Amino acid sequence: MSFMRALCLILLATLSLPTSALAQQRGERPASEQAAHAGQKKRARKAPRKRAAPRKRARRRRAPVQRCPPTVQVPVDVGIGPTFNFISGPVFRDQAVHFGGRLNFQAVIDRKFIRQNMACIPQQYRSRARGISELRIKPIYLNIIPRELIISPRLPGRNDTGIYGIGWNLFSLGLTPIADPFRVSFTVGLPVKYMYIHSETLSSPTHFLRPGLEGMLDIELPITQSFLFSFGWVSQLYPPQAVGGRILELAPLDESIWHIGQAYFKLHFRFPFETSL
Repeated sequence: MSFMRALCLILLATLSLPTSALAQQRGERPASEQAAHAGQKKRARKAPRKRAAPRKRARRRRAPVQRCPPTVQVPVDVGIGPTFNFISGPVFRDQAVHFGGRLNFQAVIDRKFIRQNMACIPQQYRSRARGISELRIKPIYLNIIPRELIISPRLPGRNDTGIYGIGWNLFSLGLTPIADPFRVSFTVGLPVKYMYIHSETLSSPTHFLRPGLEGMLDIELPITQSFLFSFGWVSQLYPPQAVGGRILELAPLDESIWHIGQAYFKLHFRFPFETSL
């Protein structure tokens, strides 16, 4: 047998082998096994991953409902200082300035107090309360305490006219256009004043008693949270009463007391006061 014939026989025998046999000879898997293996790979790839169990969300605890306490501590402002009084008419021509004093009590409601005691405010007023920067309140029963004193004795050889007086404030309403870094306020009020006037140069004695109307400009400077300083000017208008005249009589302006101008300065002390709302 020639070499060429032997090579042809080997080639024909190789081609006549089944596919599985060829694959085994080549060290490969049969096509059926390859398809099965590929299917297993696809199934393995397509197999869904197990999802991790969802974490339970921690429930947020609700903030405890605030309740209005039976008592609260309200900052109270006490202001005290001297006054310099300029009384119109014959009194001013005789002596320009008479001395006295001024005393104020009022509760100071600021944003911090409102925020801490919001539960004490009715629901329908809370939105308005949040917009308040500061509110000053004087209880009605404190109006019985005199706000003004005039103590200007007659001094022989220096002052020929002496005045002793007392004043109350029935009601006042103010506006604060500037609140920081210092406070500027305008206030309108209803004062009542009594003065006893005795003099060597004027008709005397005079018992002055009148209700009136006043306007006040006040400038307040904070030194610390509990200590402040203020100064200002007050103009008070009264029905004119003649010097030496009766209480119920009216007189011409140039012969009477109808305006009292007052310059003042005060020291303010603040302290907490416990009260119920």
